[in-house]
Amino acid sequence: METKKKLLAIRLVHFAGGLIAIALTGLFLWVDFHEPVNLHRPVPSQDGNHFAYFVRVQPDTWDNEGTTELVIATPAGRMVARYPMELGEISWSSAGHLLVIHDRPDQATVVPSVGNTYVILTTLALSPGTSPLWARSGTKLAYVRSGSKGPEIAVYDLLQTLPTVVPLPEGFQLKYPVLLSWSPGGQEIYFLNSEEGGAALYKLQTLSGTMQPLARLLPDTRDRAANLPQISPDGTRIFLP
Repeated sequence: METKKKLLAIRLVHFAGGLIAIALTGLFLWVDFHEPVNLHRPVPSQDGNHFAYFVRVQPDTWDNEGTTELVIATPAGRMVARYPMELGEISWSSAGHLLVIHDRPDQATVVPSVGNTYVILTTLALSPGTSPLWARSGTKLAYVRSGSKGPEIAVYDLLQTLPTVVPLPEGFQLKYPVLLSWSPGGQEIYFLNSEEGGAALYKLQTLSGTMQPLARLLPDTRDRAANLPQISPDGTRIFLP
């Protein structure tokens, strides 16, 4: 009788342990699915020399969710820089500079590589729903911001202190623009602009503001599920959806 009771107790312990394991697994999966993408998940630089990711700082009180910090480290685990920062999308340039794109509010933090470390250089205000675009050189980027007369395209060069607004032809209005690609020489930008009947593809000279229409009646830029045009690496061909 005693033996049967012991066997029953062992089975109950194993059963309870199994239930606990299942519950913990479900909890960890739920946390993993609901945590932001870059939290604890390193994003490597294009040359593979550094990783960037966010960590959550433990709150001081039970009713505080805590804050997050941006961490930049080497593959060997050596920390290079660490800054308090709101969560955002991590974007590396080809020159090893870093951009963090936030959506609350719409802005981007520029974190360039300086010597053996990284510094926070500036924060750029973005037009809602737009994303900055690194040039192929990796030392400048284009972005859409809100101007006095509506959206405008600006270029931020890491070697300069202020962004430059790209002049547009008289009467042209940006409407839900999507920056697609820089030209290989870093002088032109390909972008989509919403127009009546769909979207139009343009090539924009960033210094003069000269604009060349390339295609029209493309899927509307507000359709996030639509495939976007692709520019070949040498800039000689365009693949339309």
